[in-house]
Amino acid sequence: MDWDAELIALMAQFGGTRLARHAHLPLQSGSDDVLRRMHRRYRPWHYHEKVQALLRAAGPDLTLGADVMVGFPAETDAEFEETLALIAALPFGYLHLFPFSPGRERPVGSCTPSIRCHPAQLRSASGPSALWPPRRAGPIGHVF
Repeated sequence: MDWDAELIALMAQFGGTRLARHAHLPLQSGSDDVLRRMHRRYRPWHYHEKVQALLRAAGPDLTLGADVMVGFPAETDAEFEETLALIAALPFGYLHLFPFSPGRERPVGSCTPSIRCHPAQLRSASGPSALWPPRRAGPIGHVF
């Protein structure tokens, strides 16, 4: 995750004036085991702590987005449920959902995706009413 303490401090100082109150953090998965198999250097609790720091810095008007991958090789239904739980626990404004696709340079490139229908489940579990809180309805903002 690219949001370090210095960038979060800038959000606290300039969020809403010189910086948009927007953050996009790649989640990939809410499962510790899946993140380890992906060789990610963060864990779900790190992600949660980073989001809380951004919320403290930017305030309640922060729009938070994330990338979520489903069907990573050997991902179980229980691991997918961990991802759903983390998504439900955080105030996302939008999600970029995509299925795993093998690549030539990935160590798991020869593996096949393990989950067939989960992108649809993610969309229904995190639909617009769940993602974009009613507090955003109505205010008119300055666009520059």
